[in-house]
Amino acid sequence: MMKAQYNSRCNGGLRTALLVIMALLAVPIPGQAGRILNSVQITPLQIDVSKAESVQIKWHQTENGRTDVYICNLNGGIVRTLRQRAAAKRGRQEVFWDGRDDTGQMCPAGVYLPIIKVQTRHQGSDLFNPTASAWGLRLADADISYDYATQKVTYRLSQPALCQIRAGKQNGGPCYKTLTHWEPKAAGEYQVAWDGRDAGGVTAVWQSKDFALMLDAFSVPAEAILLIGSEAPTRGLSRTEKRFPIKPPHGGQIFLHAMHRREHCKDMTIKAAWAASGPIKAGLATLLVSAGPDVDLQMLRREQFEIYLFIDGELLFEGPQKQLPASLNIDTTALTNGTHIITVNLRTSEDHLGAFSLKFMVAN
Repeated sequence: MMKAQYNSRCNGGLRTALLVIMALLAVPIPGQAGRILNSVQITPLQIDVSKAESVQIKWHQTENGRTDVYICNLNGGIVRTLRQRAAAKRGRQEVFWDGRDDTGQMCPAGVYLPIIKVQTRHQGSDLFNPTASAWGLRLADADISYDYATQKVTYRLSQPALCQIRAGKQNGGPCYKTLTHWEPKAAGEYQVAWDGRDAGGVTAVWQSKDFALMLDAFSVPAEAILLIGSEAPTRGLSRTEKRFPIKPPHGGQIFLHAMHRREHCKDMTIKAAWAASGPIKAGLATLLVSAGPDVDLQMLRREQFEIYLFIDGELLFEGPQKQLPASLNIDTTALTNGTHIITVNLRTSEDHLGAFSLKFMVAN
């Protein structure tokens, strides 16, 4: 698979001329060293709040001014105000962030953006905004494997990213289970414990034909802060909370999931059960597919979704549904007598997914 790249087509001379004009007009380059606000340092770029770690944000100002310092999530919501119109003298400045929001609650694990604004009397204003750099690009060079002996999934990331892992079959086969849900990760190697079984715990799917692990990952802004170790649930902004105009994903092959609001971007739990009791089926059998407690039914209807039914890993039915619970009829006379495994996938137009499997017996 080819690595996603960003190729600038801007003529070298034109680029130089544009930069000179920007400098003459005192237009700062957000997210990078500016004329008033420069030498920005964010250390460390990953904090584990379960260990009471915090991040230090330092910068240099060339003139006295008023500063605003915010911590934003990837939606642009301001979760913490560290400075607001605060007087700051020329020279070195620093603030610290402990991972908490303005109410004192711990922020959910995720990616956060340090925003610095300075307003001066003589030189105007300057802005540090990490989303000025390319982000939201799909990582195509991720490496992932599974070792059943240790029951560990091992994967490697070449750069900081948000990533999720699904287990399934190649070539249009089912997804059996979502192993991780959009976790922030620095570059490096990681391991995830997994018993090799599907979401229902019915069978060891790692042994199935065309089995595959799917690592989806997209890049985060270069100066973003990765917050890990938090058990706080992901939550959306209320109408009274403030936002900062961050730059949306840009710079190359944008990944679909990078465009989603983070509180809405998650796989879901679903359940499937037979309308008639008992594991032995004959003739026409009705399967009921229902939503788990974590499913936002309004979002599900808004995104629109389809249900896919697989018998022993082979597609039996696919079609759009309007609501859950959904009732699906299965003609068991088309199946051989004996034990089978049915896997249900619910997938939305935005690639949010639910998976469930159950075992049953056909006796016609």
